[in-house]
Amino acid sequence: MKLEFEESINGFQEARRLRMILEHYAASDLADDITILFVESLLKEIDLTLHKPAFSQFHDQSPQALQDDFTAPAGGPFSPLRRWWRSAFGPSRRELLLSRQRQELIERAERAEAMAFEALSETAEVGRQRDRALLELRRIGNADKSADKTTD
Repeated sequence: MKLEFEESINGFQEARRLRMILEHYAASDLADDITILFVESLLKEIDLTLHKPAFSQFHDQSPQALQDDFTAPAGGPFSPLRRWWRSAFGPSRRELLLSRQRQELIERAERAEAMAFEALSETAEVGRQRDRALLELRRIGNADKSADKTTD
């Protein structure tokens, strides 16, 4: 599989975020061995992408700073304590539950999107059938008119 990201700070941050999500998923109990192997191959692909020369200027920021920007709540006097707690104990049960719920919502949205595209496809097919039927009716109507003219 080939992953491509924009060669800008946005692409760099997207690659880092995807890497963090995949690492989190691989460390969870949700993944089986085959899935973990697939996730590891994706992580290698992301690492290759992150080491492109186009992204070298963004490596000045420490990986921890990038991760903190993504995972830490916005400021506050307890943010260092939260970062330490998270690095020591990992995500909380609530975060895991929210992550699972978010994934279920994403899957539900994908199913709804697929159903919407299927409905659009069926609507287009019905429209084509209607157009063919109207053309056939016009052809039959024109044939009847021409038959009436020849009998007059």
